Amino acid sequence: MVSPQPEQGRLALGTDARGNITRLDNALAGIPERLERANEQLNNLYNQQEAAKAEVGKPFSQEAELTAKSQRLAELDAALNMEDKRCAKMYNLVQTSGFLNT
Repeated sequence: MVSPQPEQGRLALGTDARGNITRLDNALAGIPERLERANEQLNNLYNQQEAAKAEVGKPFSQEAELTAKSQRLAELDAALNMEDKRCAKMYNLVQTSGFLNT
């Protein structure tokens, strides 16, 4: 008979009753330590949550720089798009004119 593993809250049982009782006793003895570790992890997560909430409430110190660089990026994207359109028009003109077909 097999039951889940101890680290998952489960225990592998064998065919020997005494062995199973020993396994159960050992598993039960380990519960307080596992509970303590779980509580420590939970407290750590609560601390991380509070720190994250504090960070969310702060203003972004580089907001002006981000705005300026985002605007510059939009300008560069627009310029590149215009250049791409000009290149495409020039390519189409060359193709339709037969200039390269000699």
